[in-house]
Amino acid sequence: MSGFDIAILAASAAMSAGAAVYSGQQQKNAAAAEATRMRQAADVSLRDATAQDEQFRQDIRRRIGLQVASSAEAGAGLNAESLRESIYGAEMDSAAIRYGAMSREQALNDQANIRSWEGRGAQTAGYLNAASSVLNSGSSYYSRKTR
Repeated sequence: MSGFDIAILAASAAMSAGAAVYSGQQQKNAAAAEATRMRQAADVSLRDATAQDEQFRQDIRRRIGLQVASSAEAGAGLNAESLRESIYGAEMDSAAIRYGAMSREQALNDQANIRSWEGRGAQTAGYLNAASSVLNSGSSYYSRKTR
């Protein structure tokens, strides 16, 4: 095998290895960017749900206040059982809003973590593919040399 053939083989191995490393790095960067977007979406979702819950609580306080006022205006006295049911129902609805928000946030953060791990795996695969290219070229050179 001539020096030119060895140079071509080495250049080919270097290009393959470089392409594999570059590809793995690009996949990792894309996964990291996607994970960041997912984490930001989780934060936005939680903030939106917090605002929704606060608005819901304000509406409930207003409705309960109207309920108490209308009872007093009618001279009927306060119906404690009805008031208790209204407050209990409102708290359950508020808890459902918060639970849904936390569940969405956790799901988005879990997806972001998975995507980050996939990106790291792609980068590792790029390095392994690069090493494989170099080893295959060395093996090819050795097999040609021993003929």
